[in-house]
Amino acid sequence: MFDFSSVIFFLPLKRRIYIMKDGWKNKTMWTFIGGAATALAGSKFLKSDTAHDLAVKGLAGGMKFKSDTTCKYETIKEDAKDLLEEAKVKNEG
Repeated sequence: MFDFSSVIFFLPLKRRIYIMKDGWKNKTMWTFIGGAATALAGSKFLKSDTAHDLAVKGLAGGMKFKSDTTCKYETIKEDAKDLLEEAKVKNEG
């Protein structure tokens, strides 16, 4: 892995001071630091038991929702077929 601190060391002293002084105002640097902190906190949270429990409950809820909607869909589909058959019989007779 390349160490960028050695590159800064070879810059003239005046340029090094400028980089360090303006570093605190650099939005890109703070965005990077914020992203790294978020990634670290996120990885710690994802490894926790709380995240595991939330994921299991969310998946179980999603599976139950799918099962319920599939059952209701089948019921509506059967009712629609029955209505269609009744309408056909009514039109013939």
